Amino acid sequence: SGSRHGLGGHGVAAGGEHDRRHWLRRRSDGRGQGLRQRDQRFLQLPGGGDRYQGGLNTMGKLRFLFALWMAKLSIPALKITRHNGTDFPGSLAVKLCPDFLKYIGKPEHIIAVTGTNGKTTVANMLNDVLTAEGKTVLSNRAGSNIISGVSTALLKGCGLLGRIKPEYDLAILEIDERSAPRIYPYVKPEHIVITNLFRDSIMRNAHPGYIADILTRSLPKESRLILNADDLISCTVA
Repeated sequence: SGSRHGLGGHGVAAGGEHDRRHWLRRRSDGRGQGLRQRDQRFLQLPGGGDRYQGGLNTMGKLRFLFALWMAKLSIPALKITRHNGTDFPGSLAVKLCPDFLKYIGKPEHIIAVTGTNGKTTVANMLNDVLTAEGKTVLSNRAGSNIISGVSTALLKGCGLLGRIKPEYDLAILEIDERSAPRIYPYVKPEHIVITNLFRDSIMRNAHPGYIADILTRSLPKESRLILNADDLISCTVA
């Protein structure tokens, strides 16, 4: 009898625990549904969605300005400490604001140079020729060609509010081909020069056809491509 009573008691306790958990789950689901319904009502109000998106945009811009100011402060700090971190300001900016390139000001005209070999030479030649023609060119010739180097070049050409300085006529940007998915969503060059696509470090670039596919999927549709007709692989980029 005692044994049966113990089992019965255990059964009642287990049943009570089950009922309590079921009640808590229903309560939690009800709260979640209530919150979702409240959010839906808010977004359906006149301007509700706009206010919500406006708040997100404001926070994004504040984060961008903080990243910009910290990155600009790092430039004299590097000089004082005699460090040659040419892409450190951009690297810091992207860490503080991952979509830094979305907000930073850019010249109206941008020419990008990418490819396996010769992109530094071609970018520097274009820079020198246009400078000799009297153009003020913004470039990343002193820094790296990945997202941190491009960000460093652009932030050096902008004021404290992130607007591009009016003296710059255009930008010549050397861009690493593997960095295309991170850069081209925010940087829309008028012209993109692809020097060539050859087999490079297999651990990094794998096959040139793989790089061609990355470029095809990442390059802005509005950009005009200047391809090397002597390189059959880069000619497949479209």
